[in-house]
Amino acid sequence: MLTCCFDDSGNIIEDEFNRIVKRFRNSIYAYANRYYLPGGDVDDLYQWGLLGLYKAVLHYEHNEKYSFEVTALINIKNMMKSAIRMANRNKHKAANTACSLYFSGDNGTDEFLDRLVLDQRLDDPLAVVLDREAVETMLWVIESYLTDRERSIIKLYICGYKPRHISEKLQCKPKTVDNAIQRVRRKLAKYFRSA
Repeated sequence: MLTCCFDDSGNIIEDEFNRIVKRFRNSIYAYANRYYLPGGDVDDLYQWGLLGLYKAVLHYEHNEKYSFEVTALINIKNMMKSAIRMANRNKHKAANTACSLYFSGDNGTDEFLDRLVLDQRLDDPLAVVLDREAVETMLWVIESYLTDRERSIIKLYICGYKPRHISEKLQCKPKTVDNAIQRVRRKLAKYFRSA
């Protein structure tokens, strides 16, 4: 533990830590400019670098083989690489790149996009037309390409029902609902890729 940064009760002294941050600021920015964080920027990587520096302060022992500077730089670099690895994982890719069909309304409530489009409450007339066309196309595809079961499930899903509530409402198994939602997603993706 780096004793100069801790008080008698083991808490970090903020002024001391800020002094260390100033000392390593340029090094952290140098590493941050070297790497690319998907969905982030240099300042986000800088924050990860600060976490690495904090980790180095917490765990450094004076009798270690390496100096504090070397340990800090290794921790800074490793935290940034860890953040990049997490951002590049495909595990959460769908959730991270999804677009919400809900829009925060003027009164702080969430409203479904097609209601905003059809009510024509958006300011930009071109956006209203384009959004209305997108919603109309989506509804047409739902009516034309889906089975009756898929159609009834996806309409409830779009209205905000959870899959388990849909299964209760339609008196079918939850797995049936999940499979139908996945099939609908594939069909919609296939249609819009070919369009």
